[in-house]
Amino acid sequence: MDERTNVQRKRRNALSVRDKITIIEKMEQGRKQVDVAKEMKIPRQTVQKTWRSREKIRSQFKSKNYDRKKMRTPEYDDIDMSLLEWFKLQRNRGIPLGGSLLLEKAAEFARWFGKTKFQASSGWFTKWKQRHNIAFKTVSGELAQVDLSITLNWIQYVYSTVAQRYEARDIFNADETGLFYKALPDRPFYFKGKTCSGGNHSKDRLTVLLCCNKDGAEKLKPLVIGKYANPRCFAKLKSRESLPVYYYANKKAWMVTTIFSEWLRKINKQVQKRKILLLLDNCSSHPKDIRLSNVELLFLPPNATSVIQPLDQGIINELKKHYRRKLVHKHGFKFKVATAGTETDDDIISRVLGVNCDSEEI
Repeated sequence: MDERTNVQRKRRNALSVRDKITIIEKMEQGRKQVDVAKEMKIPRQTVQKTWRSREKIRSQFKSKNYDRKKMRTPEYDDIDMSLLEWFKLQRNRGIPLGGSLLLEKAAEFARWFGKTKFQASSGWFTKWKQRHNIAFKTVSGELAQVDLSITLNWIQYVYSTVAQRYEARDIFNADETGLFYKALPDRPFYFKGKTCSGGNHSKDRLTVLLCCNKDGAEKLKPLVIGKYANPRCFAKLKSRESLPVYYYANKKAWMVTTIFSEWLRKINKQVQKRKILLLLDNCSSHPKDIRLSNVELLFLPPNATSVIQPLDQGIINELKKHYRRKLVHKHGFKFKVATAGTETDDDIISRVLGVNCDSEEI
C-alpha cells in the first residue's frame, strides 16, 4: 500500500483578494518578502507572485469585492461593466432596483452590443452580483397571529357547507389594499458595506379594492379611492365611465361603508341572472346587514385573512410589484432619459468602451 495514503495531504488554500491586498500593503511598507511570508504562513513564492501582479489585482477588483479568490474576467465584459455603471447611476439618483429590472437592462445592453448569444439568466446575474459585491436588501414584514384551530374549523364546517352550492367560477373574493402610488421599491439591490438609502418614501396613498373569482378566469372592475373628487388628471376626461376603475373620493382615501355598499350594489346588478358567493374579511367598512339578490356574502374569521384570504396569498403583492415595475420604468429605465447634470445610457456605454457613442433609442 502506498505510504502516501497514510499521510494527510496538505490542502492548498487559495488566497482571497483581501489577503492579496494585505500582502501588497505590507510590501509597500517596506517589509521583506520572507517576513511577510512567515507572518501570513504562506510560501515566499506566493508573496513574490502577488507583488508582481499588484497592478492587475487592483485593476481587476475596483468594486472592492475582497472575498473573491479568482480574477476571472467575465465572458461579456462590456455588458457586465455597462450594467454596473447603470446600476451606480440609478442608485445615485435614489432609484431602487430589483433583480428583474437589472436582468432586463442587461438584455438591452446585450442587444445594443450585438451579443445575440448572451442570456440574462439567474446564474449570470448571481455571478455579476458576486463580482461587484452587490446584495439584495430585504425588509421583513410583521406576521399576523392566526389561531389555526379556528381557521381550520371555519374552512371545514362553514366555508365547505356554503361553497358546495356554487361552482368555482361563481366564488369571488374581494379585498382592499393601500397603494403608495409614488413610492419606489423599498427592497432594492445595493453595494455591500454601503448605506442603503433612497430618500424619504412618498406618503401619497390610494385605496384599491380588487375582486376576482376562484378559477382565475374573471376579474371584476377594480375600485379606487383617492383624496380628491376631481384630480387634475381627470381635467380632460369626458366621462368617468370610460375609466378602467370605479373612482371614489374622501378626505383620507379610506374605504367607508357607504362606498363599499354602493360597490356591492353595482356588482349585484352586474351579475344578474347569476348567483355568486363573495368572501370578505371583517373590516368595519364591510356591511353585514345588506341584502342582495344575486350576491351572497360570507365573512372570514377574525385575524385569519393572512392565511386563508385568497387575494392575500400573493395576488395583491403581484399587483403592487407590477405597478412599481412600471413606475421604475417611467423614472429611470429608458435610454437617453436623464435629468440635468446626470449621465445617459449612451454615456455609460461610451465610458465602458472608451469611445464616443451615438446610438438610437432601443
